[in-house]
Amino acid sequence: MKNYFLGLDMGTNSVGWAVTDDKYNILRAKGKDLWGIREFESANTAEERRMHRTARRNRQREVVRRGYLQSYFADAINDVDPNFFARMQNSKYYLEDKAPEARVKDVLFNDKDYHDKDYYEEYPTIYHLRMDLINNPNPHDVRLVYLAIANIFKHRGHFLNQGLGESNGESNMQIAYDRLISMLSSNYNIELPELDADQITDILKDRRYSKTVKSEKLKELIPYHDVENKKFYSEIINAISGRKVKGKNLFPELEGEDNIDFSFAESSFDDNLSEFVSKIGEERYALIEILREIYSIGSLAEIMHGCRYLSESRVKDYDKHHSDLKKLKNVIKKYCDKTVYDNGTYSAYVNSVNSSTSGKIRRNMKDRKRDDFYSKIKKIVGGMPKEDSDVQDILSDIDRETFMPKMLTSDNGIIPNGVHARELSAILHNAEQYLDFLRAEDENGLSVSDKILQLFKFRIPYYIGPVANYNGKGNGWAVRKANGPVLPWNISEKIDIKATKEKFIERLIRDCTYISGEKVLPKGSMLYERFMVLNEINNIRINDERIPVELKQSIYTDLFERGKRVTKNQLFKYLNNKGLVQDKEQITGLNDQIAGTLTSYGRFYQIFGEKLKEYSIKAQL
Repeated sequence: MKNYFLGLDMGTNSVGWAVTDDKYNILRAKGKDLWGIREFESANTAEERRMHRTARRNRQREVVRRGYLQSYFADAINDVDPNFFARMQNSKYYLEDKAPEARVKDVLFNDKDYHDKDYYEEYPTIYHLRMDLINNPNPHDVRLVYLAIANIFKHRGHFLNQGLGESNGESNMQIAYDRLISMLSSNYNIELPELDADQITDILKDRRYSKTVKSEKLKELIPYHDVENKKFYSEIINAISGRKVKGKNLFPELEGEDNIDFSFAESSFDDNLSEFVSKIGEERYALIEILREIYSIGSLAEIMHGCRYLSESRVKDYDKHHSDLKKLKNVIKKYCDKTVYDNGTYSAYVNSVNSSTSGKIRRNMKDRKRDDFYSKIKKIVGGMPKEDSDVQDILSDIDRETFMPKMLTSDNGIIPNGVHARELSAILHNAEQYLDFLRAEDENGLSVSDKILQLFKFRIPYYIGPVANYNGKGNGWAVRKANGPVLPWNISEKIDIKATKEKFIERLIRDCTYISGEKVLPKGSMLYERFMVLNEINNIRINDERIPVELKQSIYTDLFERGKRVTKNQLFKYLNNKGLVQDKEQITGLNDQIAGTLTSYGRFYQIFGEKLKEYSIKAQL
């Protein structure tokens, strides 16, 4: 048999092959050229399954929390209305399909002199009820208290910014801005001025300003004069302001990537977050995360309207929506024919229904987004006389994006748990005065109010993971002390916290693929970072010649041990000051920016100072 080569081109969803002789000519067999391709379905990650599993667990935990809440109120509500919970549970069914005890038209209230209609006239939204329970200490129906608390439990906010919420919704802005300064200085060689970050909050929360105006005012507040990084700086400000950001100006090295433009103000950002992170990488996303935190703190301040409680702010939005709708109707009646205005425009915006002979149906649901609604209204109102004060108000509110605000928007995702907890605490404080069962204490001295608050604010730590018992099977790693439900006040009795933490870390450490029996180093460990930096320094050439060991060590000590990212330009200045080079072209063997950095070392150095070097020497010994 003649000698031949078999070439394989292996991809994620195909394998190409070819057979050639030693002169690389395609061989033939049975009248056919020996080359071809085999296609197959590419492997999928477990991301989608993981997301569904997470959502399922969150839903199960929500049901459990509300079940406990219901059990606390059950006796008191049954004394007043034995069928209250049955009516709520059967509300999703047609009247004829409901359980006999719940087969009534009203869902919430079916008293002799108080029905659902009366309830909605008194409280148009749940926020009106929540605000009344906070501001009015007089006794209320126990069912009203339950409805308000159940709503807070259903929408309890996120746990990302623990400093936001119960005390001061703006307190974390200074911390976030300082983190931004540190990151830009360390990783991007951009120096922003130190300032009172409350000034940033004041700009971001001011509803008189559009996003463009906010961006301009932030540039005045945070000046920057480096022409080389001007585009990068502008996109930083745009991101904080909620404007559209051109991802390629932030990360020029991703020039070939598509769809990396983003805006924190768009709901699609969260929807496509995993795809976005995979495109830019987790290291670059660390910057995006800090920028989003600053934007979220400012947006939260804007949502709150300077109010202490979210309900108060929401009621203001409700009232403004009502007055704006009245203005819009007035100007349309005054200047337009009825046919000019499409009824589906507002109906789509508020997601309303319309009655028909076949029952309630959705109206024209096209173009439901706020921008679509604003553009249509602007076309109609833009041709009206500008001297009319209502026309002026409508157009200016549209420019500021404050026209007809809605309560349920994508911005609700930035509201932290602490904001809702502050409101829950105030409601319980007032309710305790006339609902005795809320003050009842168990054998551990915990009152029902305490348990409700702890349940609301409790989140199982990430290092504990799933706590359901599956007879040792499943994905959980929690080390149990005792069986039974894990609750905020008994978690230390049910879970061995220390052992669970250790097991969590052990699961994340993989075995080395080169050295049998050895564990891999974490990417963020100081030893690994040191190796990566030294590996890059080792490749540096001056006039195509290797540099001496002493110079390598001085570069490592003088430039990299600051914990900041080092560029080729900085290295040139360093070597030029030593009289070793006169031109940047003399330096080869590295890119414009050295990838390796002693980030972990720099963070520890800020804490321990010079003692860190002593600790490092002792560890090596």
